[in-house]
Amino acid sequence: MVPIIAFDEQRSQSDTKYEHGVPALEKPDPFFLSAFDQFVADPFPNTGTALDLGSGIGRHALWLAKRNWQVTVVDISEVAIRKLDQKARQLDLTLDLFALDAREYQFKPACFDLIVMFYHFDRAICPSVLSTLKPGDLLICKSSLSGIPTKNQIRSASRH
Repeated sequence: MVPIIAFDEQRSQSDTKYEHGVPALEKPDPFFLSAFDQFVADPFPNTGTALDLGSGIGRHALWLAKRNWQVTVVDISEVAIRKLDQKARQLDLTLDLFALDAREYQFKPACFDLIVMFYHFDRAICPSVLSTLKPGDLLICKSSLSGIPTKNQIRSASRH
């Protein structure tokens, strides 16, 4: 079972990570770019509204904002949100920024055309996340599923 980390500890770990910098998280993920081109670009040729949940320093939020999307960003790290705000100002981009745990965000029904979640997957808020999508719109998600047993682990356990 995956341990549950207290809010303050999560925020502290995230703040430390972003304070030191994470160069690998500065450019949009190739999976995001591919998914956007394949599923989002045609239905939204001009612009849309997006929620980047667990955004970190905002690599996907900035990419979307450069393409005139209205982007809301939620991340637990105050450091990440501060750095993202500075970068957005340098680029003359506008983002709605929230430094809080995704569980605290007030998900409004049918509010966004696109939700982006990379390496932040909290099953407890999935119904709220999905409810904030406009009908028929899109979620781009990439996450590891640590703590979930593999087929081999299940087979091995069933033999004992």
